[in-house]
Amino acid sequence: MTKIEIIMTLAAFMSITWAAMVTVYAVQAIRKHKAKVAYYQHPHTQCEIARNVIKNKWYTDGGEVFR
Repeated sequence: MTKIEIIMTLAAFMSITWAAMVTVYAVQAIRKHKAKVAYYQHPHTQCEIARNVIKNKWYTDGGEVFR
């Protein structure tokens, strides 16, 4: 193998490794986000948030409580 072939092979391996790392990070981020969404979709959690909103009167400033 010539030097250029070795350099091209190493560049390809680095690109593949980088793509794999980015993919793994993205999958983990999506998994964490889905877990947070699932938590806030539970009726008990929504009731607790509503109780805190009413207790602290966060609705009086016209802001949006639930997004």
